[in-house]
Amino acid sequence: LDSLSASALKDLLSYPNLSIARLDISWNQIRDAGASEVFVGLQYNTSIRTLLLSWNSLNLDSACQQLSEGLSASQVEEIDISHCRITAAGMTHIAEGVRQSARLG
Repeated sequence: LDSLSASALKDLLSYPNLSIARLDISWNQIRDAGASEVFVGLQYNTSIRTLLLSWNSLNLDSACQQLSEGLSASQVEEIDISHCRITAAGMTHIAEGVRQSARLG
């Protein structure tokens, strides 16, 4: 998922009338900058319940911070971040988003 596609996905996720229960963007070679774009859109989405992100490279703290903020503001009930090379510091950010989430925490 290149930066242009990630930006388009962010815009789509931010669309107020979007109704999608499951978003599977696993195995899309999403890198940190693209992931940050997508996670900004997640903050404004109220319909996604399942978010599958496995096998992407989310190893920068900035992307994990954006994911944390997205999770704390979203309605996500299930998330898969397996095999994403997330650092310990990144997992700390994500754990905070899970704790603040109304559905995950």
